[in-house]
Amino acid sequence: MDTHALLHAIGWTLFAAGIAQYVAWKLNVPSIIFLIIAGVILGPISGVIDVDQVFGHALNVIIELTVVILLFEGGLNLKFHELKGSSFGVKRLISLGVVVNAVICSFCAHKIGGLSWEISWIIASILVVTGPTAIIPVLRQINVDPKIKKYLKWEAIINDPIGVLMTMISYQYLVYAEGGSSYTIILWSIFKAVGFSILVTAIIGSFIKYVFDKTQYPDFLKIPTVLSVILLIFIVSREVQEGSGLLAVTFLGIYFTNNEMLVFSELRKFKESISVFTVSILFILLSANIDFKIIHALNFRHFLFIAAVVLVVRVIAIFISTIKSDMSWRESLLVGWFGPRGIVAASIAGIIGLRLEEVGFDEAKYILPIVFLVVFATVIIHGISFKYVAKLLGIQIKDGKGLVIVGSSRWATEFAKTLGDLGVKVLIVDSNWYKLKRPRQQGIKVHYGEIVLDIETGQLDLSDYGYLFTATDNNAYNAYVCGSLGEDFGKNNIFQLPLMETEKSRIETLSKSFGGQLLADKDLFYENIKQRIFYGWGFKATQLSKKFKFEDFQKIGEKFGATHLLTVHKDKSLDFITDLKTAKPKPDDIIISFTNRALDNIYGKEKLSAKRNLVKLKPVE
Repeated sequence: MDTHALLHAIGWTLFAAGIAQYVAWKLNVPSIIFLIIAGVILGPISGVIDVDQVFGHALNVIIELTVVILLFEGGLNLKFHELKGSSFGVKRLISLGVVVNAVICSFCAHKIGGLSWEISWIIASILVVTGPTAIIPVLRQINVDPKIKKYLKWEAIINDPIGVLMTMISYQYLVYAEGGSSYTIILWSIFKAVGFSILVTAIIGSFIKYVFDKTQYPDFLKIPTVLSVILLIFIVSREVQEGSGLLAVTFLGIYFTNNEMLVFSELRKFKESISVFTVSILFILLSANIDFKIIHALNFRHFLFIAAVVLVVRVIAIFISTIKSDMSWRESLLVGWFGPRGIVAASIAGIIGLRLEEVGFDEAKYILPIVFLVVFATVIIHGISFKYVAKLLGIQIKDGKGLVIVGSSRWATEFAKTLGDLGVKVLIVDSNWYKLKRPRQQGIKVHYGEIVLDIETGQLDLSDYGYLFTATDNNAYNAYVCGSLGEDFGKNNIFQLPLMETEKSRIETLSKSFGGQLLADKDLFYENIKQRIFYGWGFKATQLSKKFKFEDFQKIGEKFGATHLLTVHKDKSLDFITDLKTAKPKPDDIIISFTNRALDNIYGKEKLSAKRNLVKLKPVE
């Protein structure tokens, strides 16, 4: 292995991965699209990276080990309490749905694609998986009914190892089975895989839980220990039954997240970073390794089969397999339509295609290009069309632009009422039932409970909300809530009150590294706001126009001490003014300010919009 070429390849891969992830985030589209494009540019088009020359057979080892980590990370996302009200539908999707999907897909591959039955079944086994790396980002962007989210998430994560296991067993059947022993080999392989996975989960899971929770095991070693254990499980599993290790580590992840492991909070922070890192590297390397000559060799029937997989096969399979389940026909059609494939399908295609070619299956060279084209097409077509298909089926899509306010008070209630009158969805959360009396009386939606715990246990649905504002009188708690819910809302959408001068040295470092963004006006700490409310301050909504611009508002605000808190845009998205972000309101935007009532005397005549209860302010003549 050429060390210089290896460093060259790693450097370009990491650089391209960072650019691709940023562009995808900026454009709000699945990152897989840009990762594949980056890989194709670095590999087949420019020749900057020659994957075969640099990595050789080591690429398969890298792929397998990173897929293990991804499946373990996926298992950590599956909580049994989420199955409440949808468990029957999920069971259908991960059992009958897999079989029906594989049968229909293999039939189409043979009859439409013109492939042999052997290669058709291998491709079908790979394509039964849907990718959590492609599905979960889309579900974060599109707030569909939580029940449908559960169906899609559980199916994607559970079916990944099942699809890999099916592929590996099928591979063994094709290569090693002889005569009447074929079915015996299949049944024995399935028994070994499932038995090994359950045994490993029960023994290793219980042992790690005991060591971590009951002993003085150091915290800084917990995550490295878990990673080393799951990699060891995968290595050992190859001697028992190839493919069983992927099922075992998925089960282990599910065990960890459903048994109140003390290490879970650390794993939760770590898993998203490692997922982004591994997915980025894998997709770029696999894309860079595609041979365009093989894609050119695909004929019309192959492309017709790809179109059938993308547009028809899964819809029929899911609809058939969920008849008389707890899924409505609309839900079945939507779940059937949305099936973007991800990194696991692409990875296993790269591995199994090469192995089958080596043992004499000439058509195996088509496996990787067909699967990659399906991955690319489903990510783009299903990702873009999901929202429109849901609306066509009459399934509500929530905008997810509402605001959650943690901490009920007189001023928080007035703030929520001001936003609510503008059509912004607001939820006030507090663990003190008495403090929620005022917002309840004002008709504001409230939730009684501890927000971090209730989100963790699924008791609080966030599909209507995309912003978090912590406004309790305890700044350390505010920082804690922001830090704990960073993954749920996104760090750019989490805000908290500024700190008092006496607290800055004690809490400021915590807030900056762990908490949310602080409001820009440093005087708006809790006690100061409370005092100003007592002396008649309040919240005001001001709509800008071409005649009354933001500069006009600033002149008045600076003179009378008004503070610009946030901007409400026409689409009801919010822009808080923080220590990291300045205001850039445009005409038709609405400014929410915290002001003393003396401002009313200089605005001239106020026009009250009864429809939205919006005070439109005119500058002084």
